[in-house]
Amino acid sequence: MHPLVVLVHHVKIGGNILKVDDTCNRRRIRKTNIETPLIVPSFSSAFSNDPSEIGRIYESLKEYIYEVSLVSAYDLYYNYIQIGDITCSNLVFLDSGKYETVSLKKSRILKRWDQDLYLKTIKKLIPLTQFVIVNYDQKTSTENQINSANDFFNQIENLEFAKCFLYKPLSKKSNIISIKDIQKNIDLFSDFDILGFADKEIGNSFLLRCENIVKIREILYENGIATPIHIFGCLDPLTIICYYLCGADIFDGLAWLKYTFYHHLALYSNNYSLIKDQWTNTFEINMMSNSIENLNALNHLSSTLKHFSRTKNFESLNIKENVLQQVKSLTGTAGIDY
Repeated sequence: MHPLVVLVHHVKIGGNILKVDDTCNRRRIRKTNIETPLIVPSFSSAFSNDPSEIGRIYESLKEYIYEVSLVSAYDLYYNYIQIGDITCSNLVFLDSGKYETVSLKKSRILKRWDQDLYLKTIKKLIPLTQFVIVNYDQKTSTENQINSANDFFNQIENLEFAKCFLYKPLSKKSNIISIKDIQKNIDLFSDFDILGFADKEIGNSFLLRCENIVKIREILYENGIATPIHIFGCLDPLTIICYYLCGADIFDGLAWLKYTFYHHLALYSNNYSLIKDQWTNTFEINMMSNSIENLNALNHLSSTLKHFSRTKNFESLNIKENVLQQVKSLTGTAGIDY
């Protein structure tokens, strides 16, 4: 039996209905001692037009990310973030650098980057913490994506690293992933420790994204697979809660550096400064203090979701009643049975 096989109850395959008892579970990331749900603050040089800025931000905030974080191999290779510093987190997700190649190319400050440089960066990792390695993703057929990912992971000497497979649309002309192709090739997905999807590639509406997360979790359950689902580029609290209810497990993104979280909402920092009477502070001071507050909010949300996974008590989510009703309406429409 596959190590991630689980006994499944309540699942109504074909009717696209899962019970919240099935979607909101704690799932273990193989090769680590870490359980989900997991909320991962990310760092990337694509955050601003000055790639070196992310290094200064990381240096100032690294003591607050002792549990988990995500960094880009691109930023490590070019020393925007020092590779010796990242072991401050108990678990580190190492992204492939493809996000930076797209974002920085627009500002014409992109340096050379390819899979070989990514592999060189991985070999420099200091094994003083646990790592999740993301494949060097590409838009092509599902079979080609999986074969390419397997070839990539086979070149990594340290097999103790967990493997996250980031699934992409099937062609450069496509912007949305293929649920049918996932279902058709599901046996090929089972060797990966985490299945990843970019938030913007799951669907072109909030409802469709929720529906597709439900479908992916349903396909996994139907095949007895409890692999955690990682949504890349999703780190605002309300969206995390919705996706978690639909069956996703791991969430990362840069929103915690761009916005300020307030009652589960992501506000522009200027708005938050006005609400909190901080409008005399410099933008830099507010940015750092807001980021620390955001980290505390994300840590609290992570604990809240873990508690919810045990109790399924919606009051523990601490969401205003009118907002909670919208959350349940959205996720219920997407296919969750309450």
